Amino acid sequence: MVSIVVVLIAIGVYFGTKTDEKNKDEDKDEDETKIKIPTIKGLTGHYTGASLNADGTVWNDLSGKKNNAKVTGGDNLKKVGDYVTGTTKSIIIFPQEVLGQPIPGDTGSKNYTLFHVTKYNTTDKDKRRRIFTGVPNWLSGFWNNSTGVSHRGKTSWGWITHHDNKITDENEWLLSTDKYDMYRANGADKTEAGSESGVNEITINTDNETSDFAIKEVLIYNRNLSIDEIKKVEAYLEATHDMKL
Repeated sequence: MVSIVVVLIAIGVYFGTKTDEKNKDEDKDEDETKIKIPTIKGLTGHYTGASLNADGTVWNDLSGKKNNAKVTGGDNLKKVGDYVTGTTKSIIIFPQEVLGQPIPGDTGSKNYTLFHVTKYNTTDKDKRRRIFTGVPNWLSGFWNNSTGVSHRGKTSWGWITHHDNKITDENEWLLSTDKYDMYRANGADKTEAGSESGVNEITINTDNETSDFAIKEVLIYNRNLSIDEIKKVEAYLEATHDMKL
């Protein structure tokens, strides 16, 4: 009887060990297939659908810098699948610490590179204005029903892209890459003019031109990335969100 018990225990240990080994192998395979952010210096803000807090009032930063974004304005953000949504009454303020230090005498910081996968979340043209906005008169990606546009500076002549681009159809996702003197949409350079203006703060819906929006991911670096670095981050976002650029 004792021999039978010993054999059964041994069998249990054997199969238990095998199960543990199988689970470890599966975890290892999952880690190996998971798409990872390229290792690039200067990441100061990283926000995804998964990093939104439970009540939609704080968009937690995954970069390790603790630059959590605050949600105000009346309507909290909502998580839908792998992205967040907001209305014209949802205001998001990213900490100024996500930006690099401005050069003395400059208008705002020119030391940043911003990536975001965003879309309008309505067909109502009155709610398709700006999404990412800032001071002075800075916008990235969206304006007045246009997609793939960017503006800098105090005057109305601060467009660094064509002002009425339509890079995406209706409510399609758009990958924007934004530096003070360059704008790329879905991996293609749309810059048509230079800029001498930076940005003091990156926000969403703080201008009087507001939008219903949805965002899958935001990455902010506190320096101007090289074109090779930019393409690596764009490739990561394309693969992560199954975009065909």
